[in-house]
Amino acid sequence: MQAQTPTATITGIVTDESGAVVPGAHIVISDINTGVRSAATSNDTGNYVIANLRPGTYKVTAEKQGFSTAARSGITLEVSQVARLDFSLRVGATSEQVEISARAPIIEASTASIGQTIENKAVTDLPLNGRNYLQLAKLSAGVLEAKQGDRAAAGGSFIANGVRAQLNNFQLDGVDNNAKIVDQQNSSPATIQPSVDAIQEFRVETNNYSAEYGYSAGAVVNATLKSGTNHIHGDVYEFLRNSDLDARNYFATAGTPKPILQQNQFGGTLGGPLIKNAA
Repeated sequence: MQAQTPTATITGIVTDESGAVVPGAHIVISDINTGVRSAATSNDTGNYVIANLRPGTYKVTAEKQGFSTAARSGITLEVSQVARLDFSLRVGATSEQVEISARAPIIEASTASIGQTIENKAVTDLPLNGRNYLQLAKLSAGVLEAKQGDRAAAGGSFIANGVRAQLNNFQLDGVDNNAKIVDQQNSSPATIQPSVDAIQEFRVETNNYSAEYGYSAGAVVNATLKSGTNHIHGDVYEFLRNSDLDARNYFATAGTPKPILQQNQFGGTLGGPLIKNAA
């Protein structure tokens, strides 16, 4: 559990209404789904950074003695995102709270990384032959099918911006997930392939990514699993493919029987709280 390193970061600057920086302001970010809270204090230049945040929806508050508390809710953080959220505090009592309801877009101005986030809806709703989330990496700009003859092609191997598929880097919750030798059972470049029902989202970074991903020169696929909430939740599934449900090959000659196919994929997911309303 200690090895699972969330990847989202939020940063910003705290100022007063005149634009002067406010050092020593207390910033608290709360996960709406789990209640987990993280905190930081603005430095002498008014800047703050809160790292190691799981992707999800958050509420952020900023407060300091002599100023009204400012709060913003509905802040959505994605995997590998470095989001910027600035606050302007008004003079007043700390007990007063100013709720900032305008949904200004969260600007990612702290990194030059180029990539695309594949969100949970796409992961769970798009059809996948074999239910391998790595197949969705090809939705990203600059990503193409693996070269002909690649042993890991069926397991989600791909080429990014012309760089060899063997030079891609796969991370799962911030942990190295690279198969140094192609797995012979599932022909995958990744050691662990979680069920798509367990994937929260993943990001494919193809250029200018952070030095922390210094494993190789290809793309970086950073996936994150769904976190638990205060309630037990999960699902059980079976995905079925067989020759009875398949259509005949359009180009097959008359009377040619359909190839026999029988594929069943069973599984399930389960999540819940380790500590309820953890703070």
